[in-house]
Amino acid sequence: SAEARAPGGTSAPPARGPRARPPPPAGGGAPRRRAPRPAALIGEVVLTLVALVLILRIPDLNRGATEQPERMRTMIKRGLHHILLEPVLRVVSIAGALTNVAWGVLVVVFPLWAVEDLGSKPSASGALWAVFAFGALVGSLALSGLQARYPPERVAFGAMFASGAGMLTWLLADSLPAALVLVALTAVLEGPVLASVFPVR
Repeated sequence: SAEARAPGGTSAPPARGPRARPPPPAGGGAPRRRAPRPAALIGEVVLTLVALVLILRIPDLNRGATEQPERMRTMIKRGLHHILLEPVLRVVSIAGALTNVAWGVLVVVFPLWAVEDLGSKPSASGALWAVFAFGALVGSLALSGLQARYPPERVAFGAMFASGAGMLTWLLADSLPAALVLVALTAVLEGPVLASVFPVR
């Protein structure tokens, strides 16, 4: 027999050579991943154009320039001076600026929260933003009666405090469904903030 015999009459396993490696991809280097489809970008562009068309269709929109337009520096200076003279407007403007900074922080926090604490994918942050926007819309419409019963600055400050307290409940979420519910409920409290800031101004 051509097979080698080991001591004791047992046949030894045939010798094996080094395993053949798969050929490298064409062009060398690591295999390239398929680029994601730009569906989200295209959708954003379409929605922006639709919004622009709706804005331009406003009947009372002043599209004409003034005869003696002021400089941008003059308008900004006059606006800041007015804010400094009005205590309520000053506080509301500062609070609104801090709120916008908080939204910027959530852009980074939501994907990390989804992965680290909720056991989900970074793309779950999109669902968190969706329920937040929906809850804020529901809150601004459902709680619109507060604008008629209370001064707008009180509504704005109260809604800011309530939504901030609601964000503390997010620490209790241990799954994505629970987080979606808590974020939506907090957004309902956030809804009257934007609706009350405009009457103050």
